Amino acid sequence: MQAAIAIAQSQKARSFELRAALSLAKLYRAANRDADADAVLAPAVEGFPPPQQFPELTEAQTLLATVTP
Repeated sequence: MQAAIAIAQSQKARSFELRAALSLAKLYRAANRDADADAVLAPAVEGFPPPQQFPELTEAQTLLATVTP
């Protein structure tokens, strides 16, 4: 997943970066690694337009709200 995030970042493919970060954050959350989930998801969410354009963004913001300290 981290490789997918890095590739998406290098290609400036924000939606793919978000999807990969969301998947990794879910894995971290399931392993009770909230700080890691926040660290991977917060940068991927920044700068996106309103959530209704990206269903993954809504899901990511909901997950981020549960893991942010």
